[in-house]
Amino acid sequence: MDLDAGSMEMIDRKFLAVVIVVLAVVGIGGAATILGTPLLEQVPPPDELPGTQTMAVTSGDVVIWAEAEYWQDFMPPVDPDPPFYVLISVNITNNGNTSIEDLRAPRATIYFNGTFTPLVTLELVQTIETLVPIVINPGQSFVITYMNDRSSIFSPTIEAGTGLYSRILFIWGDGNEAILTTVPAGLSYTY
Repeated sequence: MDLDAGSMEMIDRKFLAVVIVVLAVVGIGGAATILGTPLLEQVPPPDELPGTQTMAVTSGDVVIWAEAEYWQDFMPPVDPDPPFYVLISVNITNNGNTSIEDLRAPRATIYFNGTFTPLVTLELVQTIETLVPIVINPGQSFVITYMNDRSSIFSPTIEAGTGLYSRILFIWGDGNEAILTTVPAGLSYTY
């Protein structure tokens, strides 16, 4: 089979296009790994910007709301990349007749206050490991705290006091989920 110069050029272009796509995909994942921030699916922004009132989500007989604290740790001062931290408290009230279990908040997207502009999406982990799973019985309320996963460092350049709010994906039971929005809070610094 003889290929003319035009056919060879077309094959070369297709091969080059495939190589560029592969490098782009690997490059984005590699850059995220190098920067220490995993690529997570963003929790979408709210339809309306949050105000100063706590926004509870009611799903059936379950009432859930969240609050967040943000800070950047500049201690010790020799650390060139001061890590960013978020602590999220999720409050759950079970007004139903059955127990709620398998509670988790896998990720949160943090937004700048007064905007729909995301800062980052972070993986969340529960702050206290429990030996037995948390179960919220009928008529009970419970608070679970989550923090960003410390195995990946996120180190933005943000001024102290910058207003932020979070959108948290919260999942429980057999696939029930809600997106929680926190009241805006200012970024604190630890020196």
